[in-house]
Amino acid sequence: MFLERVAKYATTLETKLSPAPTSLPELSIINTAVPSKLEGTLYNPIVCLTLQGEKLIHIGNKTIKLCSGDTMIISQDMPALASITKASTQEPYVALVLALDFQLLHSIYEDIKDQNFVDQNSLAAESNKADEDLSDAFKRLFFLLDKPHDIKVMAPLMLREVHYRLLQAKNGKMLHQLLKQDSSASRIAKTINKIKEDLTANISINELANIAGMSASSFHEHFKAVTAKSPLQYQKEYRLLNARLMIQEGTHSISQTAFKVGYESPNQFSREYTRQFGISPRQHQTLFKQSCM
Repeated sequence: MFLERVAKYATTLETKLSPAPTSLPELSIINTAVPSKLEGTLYNPIVCLTLQGEKLIHIGNKTIKLCSGDTMIISQDMPALASITKASTQEPYVALVLALDFQLLHSIYEDIKDQNFVDQNSLAAESNKADEDLSDAFKRLFFLLDKPHDIKVMAPLMLREVHYRLLQAKNGKMLHQLLKQDSSASRIAKTINKIKEDLTANISINELANIAGMSASSFHEHFKAVTAKSPLQYQKEYRLLNARLMIQEGTHSISQTAFKVGYESPNQFSREYTRQFGISPRQHQTLFKQSCM
């Protein structure tokens, strides 16, 4: 019944966006009847609850398979390759996506943090079957969409419960690592924020290592443990995926986009973009324009 209600609600949303936003700003829905090819995707910190269908996500050398009942937590901004592998008109791929609220997570963590915490790096993207408590919390949050007059009062309470359940979940370990002050994961988060801060900046490994308070070799090791990528690979993919979003929006020329994401040469940008996505920026621009017609 829950699946049917989510799928039915998704059909009422008048948007081509995927995930499609709902009247709860933090909550969106993926509902598609067509499998998708493997494409570059830039994930923000989210939790995704898959209700039907299957999806594959490739991060570095790790592959995450999402099936019905699985939750995936992504705790850092994460470049990835993703494809919906199982979807049809009869059984579309359906998932709920919730943006993580780190202010809320921090406030909950202060009440439940384990004094015997072990600081071991986990990849900032993990999946697991949702337990009954987490599933029920998601359901109650979604059902608020049918009661708009309750949202103002009830949504903060239910969002708090979902975030609490995530901290208790088996795949929520990386959230504890990220929230613990001065953990290696929180230090890596600072360097990711530095990379995001200015895409045009040429930041050296030594500068990032200094921000993390680590030696260059130790920083490289910890960064790869969290993101499954080297710092330079992460920066490159992050730049190219932001460029893809700019091209999709159609607000900048190809050359302007190249400069905005840190490339001094539009030709080099075009070569690396084509190598990353299998299609040139110009071709992507044409495809995006056609899809909007």
